Amino acid sequence: MTFKIGSLSIALNDAVLSGTRQPPVGAIETEGIPARFRCRISLQVLGRNEEKCRDFLHSPKISNAGARRRTKRGNVETFADKVIVAGLIDQHLHPFLSALTMTSEIISIEEWIIPGRTFPAARDHADYLARLGAAEAAMVDAEEPLISWGFHHYFHGKLTRQDLDSIRSSRPIIVWHRSTHEFILNTPALDSSGVTEALIAAAPVAVRAQIDFSAGHFWERGAFEFVLPRIRGVLAAPARFRAGLEPERANEMVRLGDVVRAGVSLSLHSDMPMAPGRPLFLMWAAVNRQTPSGRVAGPEQRVSVEVALKAVTIDAAYSLQLEGEIGSITPGKRANFTILEADPFAVEPIMIKDIGVWGTVLEGRVQPVR
Repeated sequence: MTFKIGSLSIALNDAVLSGTRQPPVGAIETEGIPARFRCRISLQVLGRNEEKCRDFLHSPKISNAGARRRTKRGNVETFADKVIVAGLIDQHLHPFLSALTMTSEIISIEEWIIPGRTFPAARDHADYLARLGAAEAAMVDAEEPLISWGFHHYFHGKLTRQDLDSIRSSRPIIVWHRSTHEFILNTPALDSSGVTEALIAAAPVAVRAQIDFSAGHFWERGAFEFVLPRIRGVLAAPARFRAGLEPERANEMVRLGDVVRAGVSLSLHSDMPMAPGRPLFLMWAAVNRQTPSGRVAGPEQRVSVEVALKAVTIDAAYSLQLEGEIGSITPGKRANFTILEADPFAVEPIMIKDIGVWGTVLEGRVQPVR
């Protein structure tokens, strides 16, 4: 198959030649493209040679880069008004945990967009309770437990089983803390899981110390060793995430600017579901460092768009020790591309997270977003 962007031709072929190591990021403006498109291709290439069009042969791997050539293989896909970057990489995810949390009612401090549904952000305690109440009211089966993930006390305030009982006193409600290390259960959920004060009294002292039965709150050992085995049918227990520090300390979190100035490569990752698995969102965060309130936390720790793009492509691949296989559009590497609706270098930095993703090319297979 051949992909064409103006005079740029990307062809994929079974022949595979050797590649070069970790080329710098380039932004090649193609020739022969109508002015209304002004397509820019933000990608890693074999240096910053902007005089030549880039051409790659038809296969799951890129096999050649040089002058444009004709190909007899496959169909032609034209992305004249799109932007191609190397396949974006998020190298820190929890797929199993994500599968569990993403199928619950998501009520979090930030908006979550998943296939088929968008969950708006809940900014404070009242907003959280209103969203949880609306979710319960929309349920058809009166016996079905309501399981919600995303609550965090730093943003949503204290939550107790009495709060949950006020929403529904007959339906089991389980709130899974954003960190995944805490649970809050209402009275029906406690009853259905067999949790009693007598059972808690028989637990080890260290476990009892992390249980507040009156509030229906279980954390750490109280969560993992006591209540989790009793609700294992619907929940799992992976890594913990803590967020929310005072502004002064928050300014020192994730000091990417210092890392770059020290000459160290960096990569960005979501730890999904701790944050949405959206590499462009990660780029946006690194470039802007804007908090939900609109404040810029530690402006000196912001990085350039180029550094951020590398952090979700070639440098992310390097952190996985796969830079010879993925992360840049280079001969010998897998033909993985991300097709964007706009150029990250051309839009305002604050708009990077809003760039649309047309689709991907995975080892030569075109996969538009449905």
